[in-house]
Amino acid sequence: MKPFHIAFREKNFEVAAESIRDNLESLSPLVRRHRKNPRAFSLEHMVLPVIKWGGLALALANDEHGLARMRRIVESEPELQRWLPHIDRHDLSRRLIRKIEDRIRTRTPCLQSELKGMVGTTDGRLVAQLVMYLETAGRLGKVRSGSTWRLLPPKPRPRVASHRTPRTAPLRPVELSSLPRIPLPRALAKWELVEKDRLPDDCPIPRTSFEVRDADWRSPSVERMPPALRPDPAIRRFFPSRSGVVMTTDRRLWPHFGGNDASALHYDLDGRISVRTTLPHGLLRAYLPPLGSALIGVSLDGVVHAHDETMTPIFETALPDAPEIEGWRDSLPEESNDRMIHAPPIAISPDADRYLFALDDRVHCVDRNGDALWGRQFPDPRWLHAADYYGVGHEQPDLGPRPPPLPRRPVVNPKIFRWRLPDDWPADGDLGKLDAMRAKWWLTEHLGMPDDIASEYMKLPASAPEDLAGVEPDTSPPENESWRPRFVRELSRREVETPYGTCEVREVDGIDSPPMTRVQEVAFSSTCGTAFVATSDGSVWALDEFGDAIRVYVGIGGPRGFWPDCVTGRRTRRIVHIGNCLYLMTEAQLFVLVDDDLQAILDVLPREELYNTPNGFGLLTERRIRWYHRDGTYLGTVLSRRPIHRLYRAAADTVIETRTERAVFSDVPVW
Repeated sequence: MKPFHIAFREKNFEVAAESIRDNLESLSPLVRRHRKNPRAFSLEHMVLPVIKWGGLALALANDEHGLARMRRIVESEPELQRWLPHIDRHDLSRRLIRKIEDRIRTRTPCLQSELKGMVGTTDGRLVAQLVMYLETAGRLGKVRSGSTWRLLPPKPRPRVASHRTPRTAPLRPVELSSLPRIPLPRALAKWELVEKDRLPDDCPIPRTSFEVRDADWRSPSVERMPPALRPDPAIRRFFPSRSGVVMTTDRRLWPHFGGNDASALHYDLDGRISVRTTLPHGLLRAYLPPLGSALIGVSLDGVVHAHDETMTPIFETALPDAPEIEGWRDSLPEESNDRMIHAPPIAISPDADRYLFALDDRVHCVDRNGDALWGRQFPDPRWLHAADYYGVGHEQPDLGPRPPPLPRRPVVNPKIFRWRLPDDWPADGDLGKLDAMRAKWWLTEHLGMPDDIASEYMKLPASAPEDLAGVEPDTSPPENESWRPRFVRELSRREVETPYGTCEVREVDGIDSPPMTRVQEVAFSSTCGTAFVATSDGSVWALDEFGDAIRVYVGIGGPRGFWPDCVTGRRTRRIVHIGNCLYLMTEAQLFVLVDDDLQAILDVLPREELYNTPNGFGLLTERRIRWYHRDGTYLGTVLSRRPIHRLYRAAADTVIETRTERAVFSDVPVW
């Protein structure tokens, strides 16, 4: 059974309610344990989420008997009776949900502003919350109607016609031997840019509607747009294509056009809207290679669907049913019940002849006919084969006793598991509020430590013993036989003066099996068949059309410290390859490489997006566009007084539109 918190986060309220029903009887023993030792754990952290969110899941599942069982248990324990108002609210929510769904089916039109009076309650905030949960669960649809929403009955789920065939490709590990490595400097985090006073300034307010700075471009011609031609504020995701630009619904502004559907439109090279349509599966993650000809997306329930520039469907498939997913599930421990990674990284080639999707540390390539082409598994490039590290003909030294094997996904048992604090843990527990939140996130999410034990660790100084009081340490005797690992990682290297001369001292670590690294982003080149894969250690791999590694770019993530790359912002979140130019974008910096030579490192804001053109690119924020030549040379800036909703090419001009105005620039040199 899927855990409650995972099912509730995925809006699968039926599974969440079933998980709560199976665990209701454990509340009373938990209260008795707390009664014997009140300092062992907090009831607010252990019991209140079950009552507050578990009761809401039972109400959404219309489980009257489950709520009655929860009420009997809460009334029988004096320590829990203070939370009886939560159950009263869940009973009211269950009755209101039935009335809301009945009014939506029987009354047309049903406006959300009038729903409070229809169901007979004065709590409009509760009604709005229930409508939100029902909409995210797909039990109703919403369409904007003036200043409110028109509520619609749920639409039938579109049938997925999978294009996959039973043919699969073997999964092979990527070899690091003799692979060219291109070193790059470590990417800076946002707070490092703040300390160095290098963070780009926020957009200044222009004197006119549009203003050009740092360039001698002519003033744009500005015209006011009629209401019928004004852009929809929800359609604001830009994908430059081969024949114009494709724009889709911003996922932060869902719901739109009813349910979780995404809308899309296409501008041709003359600036005309050639296609306006909706994508019924939705776009939780979307990708279109710059100057490509196809858009691919993955929905909330894992449906992969591709469309050409006219938004005609090319293929679609349910990714959880793919044969590669079955092989991935077999590699997980028996305790794991994952169905699929949520919104996996995905990419499609410029000619739409093949696509990539990632799972943990592996990437699979499938052609448009549904046949698997190749699969690759990515190690951590900082780990080398022992023979490659020490060299041929050199004896590998003995590194001591063999360490215990690490499971792929360790199942944490707080009674027998032994955690070890990182070497760079903050001294004496002296943490600010923000640092304390990050540290607790690292302990709970990265190490899998329960919340109560993580809270105790937060109180320990750096000089405290690594074994936490109340946690039984691992006392299994180490193996004493000689051990020579297969993979080696160098931790440090220094020179030491001895009476016999200078010698080199290396500190290394070793393991038997290839270490796992997580794939965070995939992309295709816009001009050749090369594929790019970014992993969680800060490396970017270049693969040819057969899946063989060509080279690897290392160093963006830097040495692994206390904070993982997903927290520091050093992970590669965008990869673009056009001609001989490669752009690697992190949360705070953009690396520009020409023929694998680093040309520029640009500091960017976390909310800035990369907009590529045939011979240049722009960094787009809400009210500013900074234009650059393809090699990173700064050209100029365009400021807007109002948020930018559209950016496209019309013949030889650049058109920028806000909600009410359109500006035409005739001499921006990036096209």
